[in-house]
Amino acid sequence: MAERLVITINCTSNWEAPPRHRDKVATPDKYSHITLPTLQEYANKVNADFAIVKDDHKQFNHPTPHFLIFECFNYFLSKDYAQMLYLDLDIVIKKNAPDIFAQYPSGFCVAEDLNITTHPGFVQNEYKIWTEKIFKKQLGSFYFNSGVILSDRGAMEKYMEVARACPKKIEKLSWLGGFGEQHMVNYLLHKSGLEPIILNRRFNDLVCNDPFFAHYIGHYKDMLMAP
Repeated sequence: MAERLVITINCTSNWEAPPRHRDKVATPDKYSHITLPTLQEYANKVNADFAIVKDDHKQFNHPTPHFLIFECFNYFLSKDYAQMLYLDLDIVIKKNAPDIFAQYPSGFCVAEDLNITTHPGFVQNEYKIWTEKIFKKQLGSFYFNSGVILSDRGAMEKYMEVARACPKKIEKLSWLGGFGEQHMVNYLLHKSGLEPIILNRRFNDLVCNDPFFAHYIGHYKDMLMAP
């Protein structure tokens, strides 16, 4: 077993996109044949094991497969890995991507939320409104994207300790504003008291911005599936 783990979720069941998309989008298995090889290649490149959590959100009683991100965290902690890199399946890793584990050897590392203010259907400052409503205060640039998360074991243990103690009603809070599991990821991060390390933007950005990890959110997925 390697000391590092790269992990993602592959959803093959029929399900509707969470409210944040405001439309039907293809299930991830439609483009996994494009994205998965790049994740596997990267895992090999950085000497990490590669794992896929299959869509079984009903077994885990999650509202959508997106919440299987927490099963990825549990998988990591159930093994002997020192570090874990979680990636959404709508990410393509470029061949020139450097070793993210080497650049961020410890801590709970996340990327600022993607700049999608020009994306169709996006409501300006939607997550800002949510954070202020839930936390009763302004959180500045605290809000993070849930598509790329890098963590060592100690930070993830602290994070999941809060998650396990979290009442079920927080799942309902996570839907406020329509950002699904991403709200819950941020809520728990805030409650954990962890000081997150902010990743270089190139480790999670839109394909038009020359990233190392190209994140094909929303309608950008059409580019993945174009002939």
